[in-house]
Amino acid sequence: MVTAKKDISHVKKSQKKPSFSTNPSIELKKVTWPNRDTLIKSTVLILALVIILTSYVSGLDLIFSKLFYILRGQV
Repeated sequence: MVTAKKDISHVKKSQKKPSFSTNPSIELKKVTWPNRDTLIKSTVLILALVIILTSYVSGLDLIFSKLFYILRGQV
């Protein structure tokens, strides 16, 4: 089976290697930081969701563990 080589002579190659740590302060200036009110609201929302989901998963775990013990006859 013969494979044809692709002509890549038109592809432009960069002379420099990309560096992700050249100047982080320039990148940090591009970041849009939230104001205090938005930050507090987001934090409260995330904490509430973590508490709700933790309670939900813990409740399911308790129900399934009790069901498992009942099915095995180890009440």
